[in-house]
Order: sequence, then C-alpha cells, then structure tokens
Amino acid sequence: MNYERLVSGAILRPNDDGSITSIPPDERNSDYRVYLAWVAAGNEAPIRPEPIPEPAPPAPPTRAEYTKLQDQLIASNEVMDEMISIVFGG
Repeated sequence: MNYERLVSGAILRPNDDGSITSIPPDERNSDYRVYLAWVAAGNEAPIRPEPIPEPAPPAPPTRAEYTKLQDQLIASNEVMDEMISIVFGG
C-alpha cells in the first residue's frame, strides 16, 4: 500500500481502479486506523503539496455588460452584412 500525506493532515490512498481516496485524520475512521497501523509497521508516507484549487467560475455578466455585448454583436453583424453586400453586390 502506498500512502501520501497532505500538509492539511489528510491521507491519500491510491485505489486499484486508479482513483484516490482521501482519508481524514480521525481515529474513528477505519481507513485511518489501517493507515496508522501501516505507519506503526515502520512505513512513512511522503508529504504531497496541497492541490491547487480550481478557480471559481466567472460571475455572469451584469445587465449593463450583457447589453454592451449584445450591442457589440449587433454592430458586428451590421458590419458583416455591409461587407457581404460590398463583396457580393447587393
């Protein structure tokens, strides 16, 4: 069994299916007790840096931002229509 420790104290255990189980440092948790027995047998889990959290999704546009984007889209469509009429006649 190969374990890794996070700076926060949580223990990571790789599973056979490729997933990873996070084991909280709580002696009421049977997985944590198995980990402690593994350590007591002379093993040591390396410390892994904390994962970088995913950034929060951007906030939806405000009404003013949405209106501005909509106006820009309409303006770009008008420019495109004008270019098409110049190129293809119309």
